[in-house]
Amino acid sequence: MDGLQIIAYSSLDYRILQSLENDHKFVVYQRTCHDQYSHETLIIDEKTCVVIIKDLNDIKQVRLYSSLFFSISNKFSILHIIFDISSCHNTELFSVICASVAHFNAAEFKVKFSYSLNVIDVCSKILKICEEAKNNISLEWKSTELWLKRSWLTEEESNHEKLLTSIYCINSYVAQIMLTTYSLVDLFRLELQECYGNLPVIPKNILESFYTAVRYVKSSPNSKTVQFSSQTVVQEYTPQQKTPNSEPSPQNFSRTSLPALNTSYDLSEALSSRYE
Repeated sequence: MDGLQIIAYSSLDYRILQSLENDHKFVVYQRTCHDQYSHETLIIDEKTCVVIIKDLNDIKQVRLYSSLFFSISNKFSILHIIFDISSCHNTELFSVICASVAHFNAAEFKVKFSYSLNVIDVCSKILKICEEAKNNISLEWKSTELWLKRSWLTEEESNHEKLLTSIYCINSYVAQIMLTTYSLVDLFRLELQECYGNLPVIPKNILESFYTAVRYVKSSPNSKTVQFSSQTVVQEYTPQQKTPNSEPSPQNFSRTSLPALNTSYDLSEALSSRYE
């Protein structure tokens, strides 16, 4: 797993970051935190993420984590929760956390739990999770080598990636796969069958949610007409806040001025050509 590139939020514990990079030879690309609990989240691939829970001492924190897990369920297929028991004084709250994810459909969103005693133990578990993800890659990746190399991942978070990840169902890893294949403007023009055909490594439920979200914005009476030019991508739109009992809806978009990327090309061609 030497040199494996993963994504972490910028406030990840520096001891974990150093151990992953120095002891396990990971390449960790950092991204901006979107809320106070996202900083202990790592993205392993298009399906898998890890949340490290530390300093869990109040029932209010459980509610916030429950909201985070609901958000993650729209973006990933597998969630690994690592409890850092060395920093938690009320271990009874662990069972409350476990109960908070019991309602998820295991066929669509799997949640797995583990415990750690220290930073070394946390990093060891992250390594095992990466190995498990590697052994369960989808057939669309064609080979394990393609999944491992990940040359499309970038160290810097582009404005295009930020815009895509503002959509409730898109994580940073998926956003970068999309931007490898299409310009941002063309992404918002895609039909669903084109998504299936040219973005095969992205889970179908994510593509369906993305397609629905884009069409929802375009057709909403609360939104101005969307202009797919090289400058204006999405104009002002403010949907109702998404709750566990409501229909999925995209999060707030704002008026965004972004240059278009390079001409689009087929993902299978992109994946094969980048590693030859």
